[in-house]
Amino acid sequence: MPELPEVETVRKGLSDFLPLKINKVERTPELASILKTEEFSLKGLTISSLERKGKVLIFHLGDGKTVVSRFGMAGSWEVSEEKNKKKHNHLQLYCTSSQGKVFLSYVDARRFGKMHIGYQEVTKRELAKVGVDVTTEEFNEKILRDILKKYPDRQIKPLLLEQEKLAGIGNYLACEILAHCNVRPTRRCKTITKEETKKMVWATKKVVSESIEKNGLTFTKTTGYRDVLGNAGEFFDGLVVFRQKLCKLCGDVPVKKIVLATRGTFYCPKCQK
Repeated sequence: MPELPEVETVRKGLSDFLPLKINKVERTPELASILKTEEFSLKGLTISSLERKGKVLIFHLGDGKTVVSRFGMAGSWEVSEEKNKKKHNHLQLYCTSSQGKVFLSYVDARRFGKMHIGYQEVTKRELAKVGVDVTTEEFNEKILRDILKKYPDRQIKPLLLEQEKLAGIGNYLACEILAHCNVRPTRRCKTITKEETKKMVWATKKVVSESIEKNGLTFTKTTGYRDVLGNAGEFFDGLVVFRQKLCKLCGDVPVKKIVLATRGTFYCPKCQK
């Protein structure tokens, strides 16, 4: 968390302010644990466009210069009219935007996010670390089938979380996808049928698109992900098993929670086989 829908919501939100000319840069000492590559200063540059692959957000600054941002567990980019005074605001950019003067900030309480500031070579290197984006046409039944065949003895749910194979799926998405295609998260990849593989691709695109439409997922009103203006994601009501008491697909069976690969995993014992 944040997962693909939350990063896409941030991308769309920031796009409303483009172009963003960076007039001044402030950072905390803690940014050093987040910023892994810095080949040039951001001051005086202009963010002209934004790109996303999976959970990775790319800021294009012209002349091949980019910022590659991974949000980690709790990272976020925020836009404000006044200076952002949050405790864990580790990078603050004083900007002139299409809507006037604003502050663009990277806030990350847990500092698990990663950032690279460099040229196109940096972007290519970092994006090569993640697999096919599940929102693209490249993600299809054949691609997924090839992955499952390569790792026949792996459990399906932990495999879906590996970003170097499929880019964008996180914990809540994986639980929801498997619920919608009626596959139990503990199943071994070699047991997934061709029909189930086809349904899994459909379920992935369905769940991801619906979450994007609701601006992502915020678990509670007071904590968790927010978009660039501080608004909560509204996909919680669309969940069918994740953090639910009863399965919303069948409507009458208690959801079971287990731990797979250290992650809380939710599924319906009736709907998912």
